[in-house]
Amino acid sequence: MLSTANRRPIIATPETLSAPDRAARISKAPLKKTEPEATALDGFLIMLRSISNQRAVEIARAVVESHHQKNVTEALLGPDAAERAALLMSLVAGVQIMRQVVGLDALSKDRDAALERVLGDLVARLVDE
Repeated sequence: MLSTANRRPIIATPETLSAPDRAARISKAPLKKTEPEATALDGFLIMLRSISNQRAVEIARAVVESHHQKNVTEALLGPDAAERAALLMSLVAGVQIMRQVVGLDALSKDRDAALERVLGDLVARLVDE
């Protein structure tokens, strides 16, 4: 089920990863996907809810590493591509959790312009090495 839910990327698509403005696209995507009216992504919710089960975590790790992390790593140039890809995915997941699940005020929709700017700087450091 997790594998099926993660089969098609939402944020790290081939089009996004190969775009000349990929850092800006990647930084906008998690903000758009976590707007108050947005539905949480199935694969993300499955992984989040399964975190207390060791076998489920092993499955989630295998799915993430063989799909999204692999695709992002292959799209990055320069040193430490796998590490940068994992950090990028962690950053996106963290934004999802803190914005959509926890609902931090500092990550609210009315702050999207500032969030996009700051997140864009962080993403650019990871993808444009």
